[in-house]
Amino acid sequence: MGLPLAQQFLLLAPLLAQRWVHYWADLSLEQPRVLLQGPH
Repeated sequence: MGLPLAQQFLLLAPLLAQRWVHYWADLSLEQPRVLLQGPH
């Protein structure tokens, strides 16, 4: 468990960001309005 929380976040952030971008890209192609409402 050596890593500080901030360091773990920096390691995970690129992966999460990549998934999030793909997720929103898929949504925006199907339904642009969903981008304004956010995920439910």
